[in-house]
Amino acid sequence: MRTPHLTRPATTAQPGTAVPSTRSALDPWAWFVGGAALFFGMMDYIEFDDDFSIARTLAPSFCWDKTLAESAPRSKHGVTIVGVKRTGEDFTYARPETLVNRHDHLIVSGPTNKVERFCDLR
Repeated sequence: MRTPHLTRPATTAQPGTAVPSTRSALDPWAWFVGGAALFFGMMDYIEFDDDFSIARTLAPSFCWDKTLAESAPRSKHGVTIVGVKRTGEDFTYARPETLVNRHDHLIVSGPTNKVERFCDLR
């Protein structure tokens, strides 16, 4: 089993400043703003022994303001969106008619390589 994709490096950023994280060689979309991590990519990750993974990621732009049926992540990227989490709202199990918004977190499952590639989409 691989180490989870996400690490949370320390920073000494002052409030209101942004600096690249120490992960920037791996993930140039990880930034710290005033000491808080902003990750664009995988946030949580579990890899099972049989090349199957589940991850939480921010919704990529091709999903914004579309239902899962319209964006078709399963047929286009080989992953299943298990659920959607919106800020301030409860977790929702994903259905074809589920609308994905810009700042939604998606719970994604599927073959490890496909989940990792999906989580790297912007």
